[in-house]
Amino acid sequence: MYNKNYTTNVEIGVLNMDVKIEALKEEMVSIRRHIHQNPEIGYKEYSTSSFIKEYLESLGFDRVEILAQTGIKAVLFAKDAQQTVAFRSDMDALEGIQEKNDVPYKSKVKNVMHACGHDGHMAILLGLAKYLSLNRAKLTKNVVLIFQPAEESVGGAKRMIEECVLDNPKVDCIFGIHLFPGVEQGRVVIQKGPLMAQTVEFDVEIRGRSAHGAMPHLGIDTITIAAQLINMIQSMLTRSINPYDAALITFGRISGGQRRNIIAKKTLLEGILRTFNEECNDTAVKKIKDIIKGLEKSWGAKIEYTELINYPVVYNHPHLTEQVMAMFPPEERTTVEPLMIAEDFSFYQREVPGLFMLLGTRNKHKGYIHPLHSDKFDFDEEVLLKGVSVFKTILENPLNV
Repeated sequence: MYNKNYTTNVEIGVLNMDVKIEALKEEMVSIRRHIHQNPEIGYKEYSTSSFIKEYLESLGFDRVEILAQTGIKAVLFAKDAQQTVAFRSDMDALEGIQEKNDVPYKSKVKNVMHACGHDGHMAILLGLAKYLSLNRAKLTKNVVLIFQPAEESVGGAKRMIEECVLDNPKVDCIFGIHLFPGVEQGRVVIQKGPLMAQTVEFDVEIRGRSAHGAMPHLGIDTITIAAQLINMIQSMLTRSINPYDAALITFGRISGGQRRNIIAKKTLLEGILRTFNEECNDTAVKKIKDIIKGLEKSWGAKIEYTELINYPVVYNHPHLTEQVMAMFPPEERTTVEPLMIAEDFSFYQREVPGLFMLLGTRNKHKGYIHPLHSDKFDFDEEVLLKGVSVFKTILENPLNV
């Protein structure tokens, strides 16, 4: 629950036009550390959601509502506003990671950790909320703040959209930021076009017939079929996909069989496909299904393809991105090669023009070098101020969308 002790000496209720982002650092750090110590996984972010909701209500937001079970939509209306701009943060932590950092704010929850920076994303958005509440008279655009559940698991963005997070008021454009240890601390990745891959998580279940290993002709060997399937799919990537299109398939888990001398009746493969455009993705999926049909016919097995998750490519709107790039000097921003990781921010970009940015956290001097999803991931909390500053700059400049 929200604790009034997290507030700074900057009082709500008195419009202080001279309030600077730096004055909010202590509060933002306290908020981040509270959230970090109490991580929750997708669609179970109940305490996190309550904390955020009470905090936003204390700031006098015009509307604060729950969507998608634990998500939050908060709205500030500006007088005579012609535009509505949204900013999004994810909320969920990672399951199966036991934090190894020796810090006072270490996770209190066994095998659950904010190892992907979502605690920082929430602190940045709440810092922006506090800044806007103190400088509301300056506001020229309606602002929608989106706190979204389940980014790490089933794509909570899609459900937030289905529950009208981008409507009433209708959002004209949306922005998101992700802490990223692959870039030096304080640098912002702002680039148009594809930033992160379209990602399809899928299962392939092969059902055959069991038999004694000494009489394989009486069975249908699903492990042998699985081996052929993997080899054929990997070969397909090099022969059916345009070599100028990046495509990657990984089978990270296989399970099947009972004993070494028994033909396996069932084998399950868990795979993931990553591409940067829908045509390439659709071609690869069609080829996988064609391979499955061929193996079914030749072996007499039953093979079922099940798509679990399909995140579109994170594609930054070119015109919107160019406008934002012009707001920041070259020394503050940088670019990266498109990343094969996924982000469900892409669902928002299918509905309205959107820009997803990366905020560098790499700092070798202070030891902040560990990758996302590491049990030792952490960052210098100075970057929280940079995140708020980036969003503030975007709000203060005209946007032609």
